[in-house]
Amino acid sequence: LSSPSTIWQWQRKFDLEGLSRLNRVRGNPKTMSKHKKVTKPTTAQIQARHDKDELKQLKQENKMLRIENEFLKKLDALDHEKSAHEKP
Repeated sequence: LSSPSTIWQWQRKFDLEGLSRLNRVRGNPKTMSKHKKVTKPTTAQIQARHDKDELKQLKQENKMLRIENEFLKKLDALDHEKSAHEKP
């Protein structure tokens, strides 16, 4: 130890901030961050995305078919009404 006050400083740091304060990081801080690993999506993630897209597509198709069905019903009703007026 370089001086007796070193122990006093350690004791003071420990009392104020606990054991974590004594674990000082030495050296210069790193300026560059580590590269993040690029993870490939798993098979389950790919399947989930595919299922989600397929469900969205099926909902859209269902909506369009409902609209078409309503249109054809309305057209049939108008045609039936028109032919009912022409008969007498």
